[in-house]
Amino acid sequence: NTQYAAFLNEKENKRVQGETWMRMESDAGIETINGRYVVRPTHENHPVVRVTWFGANAYCEWAGKRLPTDKEWQRACQGQAGRAYAWGSKFDESAVNINGSDIYPRTSPVGHFKSGLSEEGVADLSGNVWEWTNTRTFGGKRVVRGGSFLGNAGAARCTSRESLGPTEQGIDVGFRCVK
Repeated sequence: NTQYAAFLNEKENKRVQGETWMRMESDAGIETINGRYVVRPTHENHPVVRVTWFGANAYCEWAGKRLPTDKEWQRACQGQAGRAYAWGSKFDESAVNINGSDIYPRTSPVGHFKSGLSEEGVADLSGNVWEWTNTRTFGGKRVVRGGSFLGNAGAARCTSRESLGPTEQGIDVGFRCVK
């Protein structure tokens, strides 16, 4: 949220195809105060949510990075071993923020679940928020990966994917950038 607020303060919350990059709802981690984008208290290190694909892509470009492809995302999650979950082959409730984990009512701070790290050290590939990728599907939709705090163990599997229109957003939709 801190990094995305800095991005919005520099670039503004642009509108693409009728929708702003980030929908400023009361449940988002960023709010507008006196014309500036400010992170809500205790949400500094949480993933940004309510971001469209356009808002995620614009941020990654601004940061000198890009959104991962669907295949890159899955490879980061499964590793060479083809893991079912980022951390291994068996589900571990203590490794992920999903519905029923009851530690956080919504998003958790980035990297909080140390036992959920992949062998390569990548955090939060399972649960917390669905993550936009740069891969198109039918009808111009984009693939999202990883499951979320609203999902179940099945949605947190490395092979789980959904697709959303690029102007869609939600309380459980965010992103990560890659180099």
